[in-house]
Amino acid sequence: MWDTILIGYDGSDEGADALALARVLAGGGRARLLAACVAPLPHLARDRPGLRERLEEQAEQTLAELAGEDVDTRAIVAGSPGRGLFELAEAESANLLVVGSSHRAGLGAVLAGSVGRALLHGAPCEVAVAPRGYRDGGADRLRVIGVGYNGTPESEAALDRAIELALDAEATMRVMTVIPSAVGPDRTVGSGRVSREPTRRDVMQQELHAAVDRCPPEVRALPQALTGNPLSQLIAGAQQGVDVLVLGSRGYGSIMGVMLGSVTEEIVRRAPCPVLVFPRARPGSQNA
Repeated sequence: MWDTILIGYDGSDEGADALALARVLAGGGRARLLAACVAPLPHLARDRPGLRERLEEQAEQTLAELAGEDVDTRAIVAGSPGRGLFELAEAESANLLVVGSSHRAGLGAVLAGSVGRALLHGAPCEVAVAPRGYRDGGADRLRVIGVGYNGTPESEAALDRAIELALDAEATMRVMTVIPSAVGPDRTVGSGRVSREPTRRDVMQQELHAAVDRCPPEVRALPQALTGNPLSQLIAGAQQGVDVLVLGSRGYGSIMGVMLGSVTEEIVRRAPCPVLVFPRARPGSQNA
């Protein structure tokens, strides 16, 4: 699935959550794990003698507690943690960047902090956010992969990625489409006759079942047509035993960069399980 997984690690419980999620996503050690501690260097103090060296030493001390574990480490000094992780992800050709939630999140909930939000709006690779307390949940593998699907190219790319992840983890899939409540089941025409033209609800359900038909039989994909507010319904669907929720990013922004839409961003803020955001597809690729 991934060659190099980069983990934002700062010695906090949230950093430990990110490391635990990275290990689960790595699927038994097939990917290189690289934990990075980024010490922020204030712009106004960047010329202070010896400051950069002291900050780098502090970052190295934080990473020292991982000695002997199955991870490489890297201490970095940068203008901000987000910028440092962004640049390292590019330099190391990382396929996935994993961060923890804000300490303000409730246990078992995702709430991307300032670093996570910055990465989710500009990372050059896939981004996963671990719920607070994830390391204590005992997760050892992925069993159920959820994916938000609405027929857009971005959700098609997310579906393809979810299929790959499910096959790799020998997991099952749930393909979730949310039909807004305002989309009624029928439409009437003159004299009270019911139109035989497909309604938007019909089209969305057909797209959902077509998406499930694309999934290999091994993943036992289950279609879930939810009705109501996309945000609340996807979160409710993710609460039903989903181990990771895969979402596509918005259809504009830097090539292969993550750019969130408003619904995706709110789901990342409130999800009850890890969230994996797939970046915008490269033009000309099969997911474009």
